[in-house]
Amino acid sequence: MMVKTLAPALESFFSQLDDRCEMVMGIEKQDHAIWTPIFNEWHGKYPLARFQVVAAPRPSGVANPKIAWQMQLAPLATGKLWLWSDADIIAPSNFLRTVCSELEGAGTRALTSPYVVRAVERAEGIPDALFVNLEFFPGVLLLKKRGTVSFALGAATLFHADEFRKKVDWQKLGESLADDFELGKALEPVTIGHVTVETLPDQKSWRKALLHYLRWHKTVRWCQPSGYAAQIAVLPMLGWLLFAWSHPLNPVGWLGLLLTSQMEVGVALWICHRVNCRIPVRWWWVIEGWTMLRPLVWVVSWLPLSVSWGRQKWRTPVQFPSNPVLKKD
Repeated sequence: MMVKTLAPALESFFSQLDDRCEMVMGIEKQDHAIWTPIFNEWHGKYPLARFQVVAAPRPSGVANPKIAWQMQLAPLATGKLWLWSDADIIAPSNFLRTVCSELEGAGTRALTSPYVVRAVERAEGIPDALFVNLEFFPGVLLLKKRGTVSFALGAATLFHADEFRKKVDWQKLGESLADDFELGKALEPVTIGHVTVETLPDQKSWRKALLHYLRWHKTVRWCQPSGYAAQIAVLPMLGWLLFAWSHPLNPVGWLGLLLTSQMEVGVALWICHRVNCRIPVRWWWVIEGWTMLRPLVWVVSWLPLSVSWGRQKWRTPVQFPSNPVLKKD
């Protein structure tokens, strides 16, 4: 992501720091000069904030690039509680205090925060917004009502450092595409928090947007295959597509396809409105296309195709590194 996009997101956390907590962040060495003026500005605005920056070449050794960085940063963290968050997350005000209080009251090993997309600056970001807001977020809220869960969300997960050291295997996290899912499995039970954070879609081309959308689906399918298979019950477009394709001269199929598509467009706009995500009218055609794309991607996700993340092609949810690393305590 561009620095101008990430800086406000990171500042939403930085602005909440005080002398009782710290932020440890890794950046690639080549970007250090770009970030230094921003960090200096933040230190001036928030003098109580404690902040460490590790500027180093992109780490390797495990397939998952996020965990490769975390393995370098974790030894520098001195707090009893750790909050892992993706860089493209915007935290609401008082987020840090709220989640710490929630975790203490929940009595579980970890607390994870649901997330939505609220700002879409390019049409290419709409598939991400629709996946997060319509296909993912409602399910998280449903699971929240059921009580604790056995997964975590990459947007923001707070946990006890000692519990992490006792229960989590760095190697296993590093081999997993869905490191947040594995983290939650290791630390369960996990509480889903009440505060929702915001993520930022940043796809600059339709190719990247569609591949990222496929990766979303493929990851969920790998993590929860039975639940993902059950989604066929909420994919009426798939049935109408098959009917229209197999009976091209029957107007009922095309009429059903049209009406179902418009119903899903309406639901998409309504849910996006509920989470304060405004999609300009000029981009509504993307939602029309998404109604056709979603059932097709559901089918494609069952094929033995790889997805890309970092420098790796993931053909399974686990990618064993060529140079295994030892578990770190």
